[in-house]
Amino acid sequence: MDALALFACALYRFDPVNKTHAVQWAFAGGGLLQALLWVIASRRWVSLWAVAAGLGLGALLALKAHASPVALAGIGAGVFLSVAYSDITLPRMRESLLLVMNLVWLYVAYLAQRRGAMPRYILLASGIPTLWTLAVSFLPFRLNAAARVLTYVWFLAMTAGVLWFCVPGQVLRVLLWKPGQVELSAGEALLQGMSFSVLSVYAVNLFLLVPIPGKHQSFENRMQQWRELVWVMAGKHDDDQLDLGWAACILLGIGGFLALNAAKPLLDPYTAVSVVVIAPSLLSLGVRILRPEAGPTAPSSPDGD
Repeated sequence: MDALALFACALYRFDPVNKTHAVQWAFAGGGLLQALLWVIASRRWVSLWAVAAGLGLGALLALKAHASPVALAGIGAGVFLSVAYSDITLPRMRESLLLVMNLVWLYVAYLAQRRGAMPRYILLASGIPTLWTLAVSFLPFRLNAAARVLTYVWFLAMTAGVLWFCVPGQVLRVLLWKPGQVELSAGEALLQGMSFSVLSVYAVNLFLLVPIPGKHQSFENRMQQWRELVWVMAGKHDDDQLDLGWAACILLGIGGFLALNAAKPLLDPYTAVSVVVIAPSLLSLGVRILRPEAGPTAPSSPDGD
């Protein structure tokens, strides 16, 4: 009730002319919009309860952490939706998406190295899985279930790395309710709210792969949840080979845009990342809305189900 009261108070005090309020609500609107797009694409309307619950839980977390109830409520909508319905929010692992995220990770790693924010061992350790996933994007071979899951795990790890090394302090100040120190337009805040929701959801699913039971959860129940998530990831892998012409377009278009922005910044790094993260996501969602899939086809589980 305290969280709802705080959220209602923020709504009552909202002044669209006040830039502080506009940035807060635009960022939250981006997170909520992304959560609703996932629900629309899946057509599983029952999952709207998770979006509503996420709004309340995000505001409650903000109350405990003395952060922005508005911004965290918007992000909480997508995160709680992912915890309750991971098959809705986890993307189908197409080779094009894998290639795009590799380009984003290489861009973020380069910038982090240039400013001395990334230890060299992290860059070296990421080299092998990066080369592996690049090979998966171009070489025509089918992956077994274990390789599919490992490929998906590295995809999630790259998104967590992007969150860690690329999200600027101004986004954290929005979350901590200090937008007076933020130089963001409402449009940039909306875009960054959407991308922050996407990256946060993927990072949360990476965390859920650690099989540690909750406070009031048995180890057996936690392992059952873990197996379900692993098999969802295995079933989300798409074996269709990426067309070389389309791969060249991605390399020249997205890779060229990021390289140009690294050499001569047109946008701040996180806005550039947000554009690249959100554009394929919206395109994929559009395809799923127009051509809904019958559902992920997971390989047979170890139990023979």
